[in-house]
Amino acid sequence: MSQNSATRTDELSPAQRALLERRLARANTAGSRGRTIPRRATGDAVPVSPVQHGMWVIDKLLGSNALYNMPLVAWLRGHLDLAALRATLDALVERHEILRTTYSEDAPAVQVIHPAGTAALEVVDLVASAPPLAQRRDEALRLAEAEVEQPFDLSTGPVFRCTLIRVALAEHLLVLNTHHIASDEWSLGVLVSEINALYASHVRRTDPVLPALPIQYADYAQWQAERGSGDRLAREV
Repeated sequence: MSQNSATRTDELSPAQRALLERRLARANTAGSRGRTIPRRATGDAVPVSPVQHGMWVIDKLLGSNALYNMPLVAWLRGHLDLAALRATLDALVERHEILRTTYSEDAPAVQVIHPAGTAALEVVDLVASAPPLAQRRDEALRLAEAEVEQPFDLSTGPVFRCTLIRVALAEHLLVLNTHHIASDEWSLGVLVSEINALYASHVRRTDPVLPALPIQYADYAQWQAERGSGDRLAREV
């Protein structure tokens, strides 16, 4: 607060100062309430966000394409608990609605959120064919590249695919592929962090400790659409 503001406040009477404080408190409360994104009513059709709508339109214009694929490819060396990995990916899909969402074929574009189920995990075993290790590694990279270039179908899903390629008893190549309509660079970092935490818990057979999500992305999209409708209505009035 500037010195002049403080001086003017000091000149107020006790009643005036109390009135000012009440008005400031109401303004702060209203501002805080306006920034809170509520959970949507379940079962309602959910509009896409403006960013998602742009991707949906481009997907329709280009047809089958891998333009918005966001892959993560990692070599995993050491013992891998496949059951724990499956449980981890299933828990991730259950936790994040956006990973089990598809999108309407026709306009207007809406999100279709599906019940939690198993993650789309494909396991490829190159050990059984028993070629030299170097060849298996080359084949694993070829398969990973093919997955990375495989388009997503937004209307049928899934928008989150996982491929685990077994190269040796203690060597795997993991490919996580997500459509950009369901993730961005920041959220991929969150997913990796949660995968690590969930996998560690499932290996130890303990309950994972992850904070509850206050909202889902569909809640944000619904809130954003309602704000946009309110702004348009205000302009029209």
